Amino acid sequence: MVEIRVENVHIRYEDKVSHPGHPFSCGLIMEKLFIESCNEEWKVGGVSSGSQAYKLGDLSNLSVYWNVDSEGTKPKGQEESLSSSFKRPQAPKDMRSVFGPVCAKAKVMLNTQGNDLSMPKADMLLEVNEVPINLSKLQYDGILSLIDSFDRMTVQKKFWEFRPPKDITELKGREKLQWFIYAARSVHHLIHKRRVVWTWENMKAVRKDYKTYCSKYEEKLLAKKPSTELTKQLKELEARMSVFNIVTARAQAEVKASHSQTVSQGSWITSWFGWGTPPAKDSDQKDTPKDLSKEEIKEEKEKLYKAIGYSEASSKSSFPVDYVAYVFRLILRKAEVNLSDSTRELAKVVISKPEISIGTRPSAKSIKVDVMVNGLAVSGCHQGDATPVSMVTFESDSSKRELLHLVFESNATVRGSNVDQLISARLQPIRVVYDADTIDGVIAMFKVPSNVELQRLSALAQSKLSDFQNITRAGLEHAISVRKILDVDINLSAPYFVIPYGGRYTSTSDVLVVDLGNLRVTSDWNKQLKSDTDIKSADPTTLEDSFYDKFTLTLSDTQVLVAGEGEKWTDVRRSPVHSQLHLLNPTQLTLTVKKSLVFNDPHRPNIVLNCNLPDITLHLSDDKLVRVAKLLRSIPLPSPTATLASEIGPISGDDYLKDLTVVSGSEVSESILVTAATALGRAKVETSIDSSDEYETASEGEDVVWDDKETIAVSTQSSVPKTDDPAAIASIIQIQVKLVIQKFSLLLAVHSSGAGVPRLTANVATLQAQVIKRKYDLEVSASLGETYIVDHYIQDIEQNHILKAHDSELMKIMFVQVEREHPDFETKFNKILRSVDAKISKIDLKIDQNSVANLINLLSQLGKDISSQPGASTSVPATPLDPKPVAAVLSDGNDLVTEQGETSLKVIGSFGGLGISLWTDTHCIAEAQTTGLSITVDVSTDKVLVVTRIEDLHLADPQSNSPYKEIVKKENVKKDFIEAKVTVWKFANDESKYSKVAHPDIAVHLIVRKIRFCLCFKFMHSLQLFMMNVIQDRSMIDSAKHRATAAATNTVCDPHQYSMQYNIIIPVTTVVI
Repeated sequence: MVEIRVENVHIRYEDKVSHPGHPFSCGLIMEKLFIESCNEEWKVGGVSSGSQAYKLGDLSNLSVYWNVDSEGTKPKGQEESLSSSFKRPQAPKDMRSVFGPVCAKAKVMLNTQGNDLSMPKADMLLEVNEVPINLSKLQYDGILSLIDSFDRMTVQKKFWEFRPPKDITELKGREKLQWFIYAARSVHHLIHKRRVVWTWENMKAVRKDYKTYCSKYEEKLLAKKPSTELTKQLKELEARMSVFNIVTARAQAEVKASHSQTVSQGSWITSWFGWGTPPAKDSDQKDTPKDLSKEEIKEEKEKLYKAIGYSEASSKSSFPVDYVAYVFRLILRKAEVNLSDSTRELAKVVISKPEISIGTRPSAKSIKVDVMVNGLAVSGCHQGDATPVSMVTFESDSSKRELLHLVFESNATVRGSNVDQLISARLQPIRVVYDADTIDGVIAMFKVPSNVELQRLSALAQSKLSDFQNITRAGLEHAISVRKILDVDINLSAPYFVIPYGGRYTSTSDVLVVDLGNLRVTSDWNKQLKSDTDIKSADPTTLEDSFYDKFTLTLSDTQVLVAGEGEKWTDVRRSPVHSQLHLLNPTQLTLTVKKSLVFNDPHRPNIVLNCNLPDITLHLSDDKLVRVAKLLRSIPLPSPTATLASEIGPISGDDYLKDLTVVSGSEVSESILVTAATALGRAKVETSIDSSDEYETASEGEDVVWDDKETIAVSTQSSVPKTDDPAAIASIIQIQVKLVIQKFSLLLAVHSSGAGVPRLTANVATLQAQVIKRKYDLEVSASLGETYIVDHYIQDIEQNHILKAHDSELMKIMFVQVEREHPDFETKFNKILRSVDAKISKIDLKIDQNSVANLINLLSQLGKDISSQPGASTSVPATPLDPKPVAAVLSDGNDLVTEQGETSLKVIGSFGGLGISLWTDTHCIAEAQTTGLSITVDVSTDKVLVVTRIEDLHLADPQSNSPYKEIVKKENVKKDFIEAKVTVWKFANDESKYSKVAHPDIAVHLIVRKIRFCLCFKFMHSLQLFMMNVIQDRSMIDSAKHRATAAATNTVCDPHQYSMQYNIIIPVTTVVI
């Protein structure tokens, strides 16, 4: 019979330093904890007579409090009142509880009969009534300040011997220099330690201490009673040695001492006369080595078993494979989280009836975790007298009771096959409503105070270890055979987000609904290659495919809707049919993630992402665009708040040393010394402390040890062999991403008479993009397939294609960015840091007079409607042009190039051609054809070079009654029509860059071949009428003239400020008019 009783527990911590200006106290209070034996009816006092034992536990009023602006405990002399307050069973009224109070009951059933498999060996049920969690802004700041204080103390203890006795705030005048000296000594201590470790004198001293300690410790083991002088010498040596060296030296001394004792017991004199004959050994010890004791044999066995992964206790279990031996169940009635600031409650999260079940199967070495959540609700902050908004609500399904069902199991059986790990998840749909006031309040609450810098945690999170290795076929076979099989089956009805007008949801608000649809995640593990025979006989393609862990993510029925008052968007969201409310039609996204079994293999990408979208259709209209713009502009966004000096509080001098363990020695020396000097009001101290790579050592406490017969070393690197080949390292693909959109459609409609009238339709057959990231370079490629635009304003179906590409691919773009550290930077990349290669096929563009005029008026009216919405700026002030020279403009953003002979950017573009036709209501009035367009841009250290050419230009009048068909024509068909070369020198007149003024600012060399013009008055008049009919609003032309005039005025306002030099060469050729 077991009975445990614990009552009236109160643990308290008080702090007046961590959070300046806000002293706090925190603690834990528990009223009682009872654990008692009971019978099968769970009645205390009786004991079960069968093979089962029953235990009952009861926990009452467990809570954790955090008091802000606490006065602390009573002063000395009033201990009695303090003790009486601590004895109270519950927290006093002035204590603000962060966690609890919590009451729980536990029921434990133990099966003491080993051969009874009808019930588990142990079954525990824990029932918790309610778990309330309350957190305010000041409590959150106090928790962060406490963590930051512990972080600061961790750093301070390393330099405590240099710390002045008084704080910097208590010193005056020149006395503050004590803290400057404190910082300097601390930095010098770090630098000195890093330098001294790898000197020959230090290594000799470490080696000498190691040998001396081995011999002294062996002497201690052999002596029956070690002398005081020997113990003193060992302590002195241990004070100078690291823990690793001490442990290693002791292990070596123990082996030598054991060997010495064995030899002394079996000397040749005792063996000759038969003295000291060891006793007869048992039969099971006849093969035991003579020079090892029983304890040493046991220790060596444990080391061997640990190395080969064997355990004597892991004998074959007598339980069936499916027998669950241990069960733990947790039932929580409700969990509630309340967030608040100093004036109001911000948010409330309620999780209803979460249940957790854990079961283990010893025979299969399996553990299963089952988690269920039956409800979730999140309410926003109070806004006046209105009811708080339900930000997150659970839409229950009659056939499925729980909101979330998550299962994890190790060594499970799935579809008749064994897997190492199984993950399964199911989630019902939930609605998430955006509430601006709540979001702003929560963001402001969790803003980290300015005086808190969790740098040790940040440095730990940013740490990274990279190993490079070569993988052969044998390595592939080993990696595939030993990998863990993870079976993932996640089916989540993803949440849908409701963004209301003004950031506050009501039944009459305009809303933007983003529905993520259904999320399905599955794993694709190759079970046929699990056996060694299959791996050995697999072909290279199958083996290569099995080298990756593959996961497939499918996001289906993703859609975006916009609705106003009275529109039933909830019904439309559930329907798979397109409606007038859709901005984005329901679509599906498939993402395949492939993770390599061994990272940093030069022959295979580490991570491969393949994203496939079969169809994307966007439905836009003038009414929808205005409504969405109005909604987005009405939402108040979180604004950055300035931190007041009063919120920061006094700065302690210890803050200056907080960065010492985060950055390197050279960085810490300069930053800390400069910060200390600046804070003391001194001039900036410029210091340079040499801390080159030759002094980089291991972490603190690690010394180097050499043994006479073997080398003892500790390595944190992978056991897979490294590669030192720079080319192999540069060829490793860290991540490869590929995106394929099978079809993209954009529909633009005009809202008229309560319905949308189609206006434009744009279709792209295929859109592909690929990103390849290596250590030193990045490649991005994209391509657009067959593209065309249909204008529904044109009634003739055969003539309504206003844009059409000639080839199956409209455009290809390749972008490459490389670093100078790349081993092929000079050979393969020709010292080009960034390059862009674009190819565009020939495009035919049809411009209809009435259609373009209607489209311009539509866009103009749309811009006015959007600008007239609340919060929109109706006018944009004109920004005067900066009359600085072209050299300064071109140098901005190109600071990447610092070495001669390098090219920061190279652009190569080619355009197959452009065909433009101008149409009126009845006929075509003009046709223009341009072919063979190309452009090359080189941006180097000192200049920008632009080379362009146009192969041919042709303008014709296609009207049947026109006597002159060809208006513009090239005479020489063998040469390019136009060739231009423009050179812009960046520092033409900068004496610091050039000793002589040898280059102008801009040099232009333009060559125009022989051309024929036909000036036909009828043709020119038709073009003028066409332009007047297209641009009917004269205010647009007047506004453009006004802006051009203002820009020209600003440019020439001060012609003597900078005089630009031009060099223009235009060879005169014959022009026939």
